[in-house]
Formats: sequence, structure tokens, C-alpha cells
Amino acid sequence: MDLSFLAPIDIQEAKDFLEKQGLKDNESNTRANILSCWKSVDIPSCPGSGKTTILVTKLAWAIERWKTDAAGICVLSHTNVAKDEIKKRLTTGQAGKLLAYPHFVGTIHEFFNKFLALPWLKERNIPVRYIDNELGYRKCSEDIWSVGDKIKFDKTYKTNFLHQNHIQGDRLTNLSWDVDDLGKFQVLNSKTEFLEFQKLLKKSATNSGYHTHDDMLAFSKRLLFEFKDLPKIISSRFPVVLIDEAQDTNESQSKLLATLFDPLTSVVQRFGDTDQQIFDFGDKAITDAFPARHKNQLILCETQRCSPNISNVASKFSLSGIDISSVVECVDKQHLPHIILFDKSTSNKVISKFAELLVS
Repeated sequence: MDLSFLAPIDIQEAKDFLEKQGLKDNESNTRANILSCWKSVDIPSCPGSGKTTILVTKLAWAIERWKTDAAGICVLSHTNVAKDEIKKRLTTGQAGKLLAYPHFVGTIHEFFNKFLALPWLKERNIPVRYIDNELGYRKCSEDIWSVGDKIKFDKTYKTNFLHQNHIQGDRLTNLSWDVDDLGKFQVLNSKTEFLEFQKLLKKSATNSGYHTHDDMLAFSKRLLFEFKDLPKIISSRFPVVLIDEAQDTNESQSKLLATLFDPLTSVVQRFGDTDQQIFDFGDKAITDAFPARHKNQLILCETQRCSPNISNVASKFSLSGIDISSVVECVDKQHLPHIILFDKSTSNKVISKFAELLVS
């Protein structure tokens, strides 16, 4: 799709729009260049750089200029909090347009549920009672004994291994649809025997309408496997895709997004800050990690949160490798940077220590 209608006349038009939104661009034109860019690109940032603000500004710019009712903008986040923050920062008119057809604003799970997994389940008359990890794991746990009776294996194995924590901790959920590694589960006589048990267990929960979030991603993957033209259709439906907090995209999500949205036919822009990654969110994306080294990048390296003293020190510890530049106007007295080291046993003392430093 031709997106030339989104491009500004020149860099000054972009800077004027930024000022209208209350954003300063200093002399670097960094934000104006990001606002002007409508090609696939990764946009890594540092803490305090106004990443979400520039994302919302791009949405405001795009929604005011959008010219087609047949295709829309897709905005993906990881949490409802992030999604609500985007909505809150837009004007009522802008939000009203963005939240209506043909656009989509929601979490990655919402997107795959709505456009892939739920249609796949409906086509096969598979019930959907719950989409919830806890309930899905609980259902599997409840079905262990009835399903396990159909498999001939040692009874001591039943009592010693098959319990809820293992089901939840080892993400037992996907294996009937996508089996990659059964290394941990060779306690049974064979992988084949374990896989047979897995299929029975998941089939029982699925046919009862209990699905985990991982299940829904697996169903989405199944639809993509069965319907080869789907990426072309979805890319045509959403020619612009903006992904917030891209550093938290896990491997399963990353593979699906890379398959579904071709950067050559859709504009795919990923915003994120590696230093703010939620490490227990899931396995970090490897096949298409953020930021991708082979992709074009527009780096937000100017922080509005930290003084030059702190920025200079923080740059040395940054996982992103970004050389953080402070645009904070300094007062005569500057506090020296401090590093607070803690472990699980001392984590409850971090806030009090931080307060102590503030008043010292």
C-alpha cells in the first residue's frame, strides 16, 4: 500500500507538529526523523527518552492523515496498562478514530486471538469457555488421573511427577500442537509414550473449552501453517504495525509476528528499551531479537530523566549499548551517582536505602 500520504512535506513540518504536541527536539532532529519515517525500522531507546510519547505522537500524526477505510493501523503492546496509556494520551477525537474499524489497538495476545486463534477454533467447533493460564493449568491438573489411566506406565511415576507445578512450570500447554523439546520428560518409557499422554491431556482440556494463552498462540500458528496466503491478507489489512515494549516479545510471539507481517509489504516499527525488559515475561526472542542488528535503526538516546553525571555512568551498564545523552538542565549542585546492589535477601531494603540517599 502506498503510504506517501503519511510523509511530511519536510523536516520542519514534523518539528512543528512535535511542538504542537509539547515535544522538544533540540538540535538533533531525532524525534522529527522518527515522526517522518514510515518504513520498517527498529527504534531502541534509553530510559526517560520519551519513547511512549513519540509513539503516541506518530499515532496522532497518522490518524489525522489516514485516507482509507479498507486498511488500518495495528498497534500492539504487551499489557493492558500500556494499551490504556496509549489511549489516554491521545485526544478524544484521535482515540475515537484509532479505536474504530479499520484500526486495531490491543495486546499481542488479543490480536492473535481475534484474527487467528478464535476463527480457527470456531471453524472446528471447538468450545471456548476460558482463555486463562491458571484455569487451563488447573484443568490439566484435574484431568491427569482420568487421562493417565489410558496410558500404561509406572504408578509411582504418577504420584511423584505429575502435579500442577510441573505442568505450569514446564509450560506443558503447547505440546500437542507443537513439540520441540521433550528432554525433561524422558522419565516415561519413551518420548512417544509421553507425547501420547500429552495429547490426551491437552485434548481433554481443549474439548472442555479450557485454553491457555500459549494454546491460543499455538492455534494461531496452526492456522498460519494451514492457510499460506494469510500473511499476505493480514499485511494488506494492516499496512502499518507499531509494536510497543518490543524488548518483551518472547520467541513464540516473535516468530508469529515475523511470519504474519512482512516488513517488505507492511511498515513494521518496533519501539523498546532493552534496559527495561521484564526478564520473567518469557523466553527472549532470538530469531528476531529487538533491536535487530540487521535492520535500520532510529535511536532515541536523549534522556529527559537523568543528569549528565548519572547518564554517563548509566551508559556503561546499559544492556542496549546506547550512549545515553542527557538533555536535563543542570542546577549548580548535582548529586553523585549511586549504585544499589541487592539480592533476594536484601531486596526489601532497596526503597528505604533509596529514600536515605535522597535526603542525604
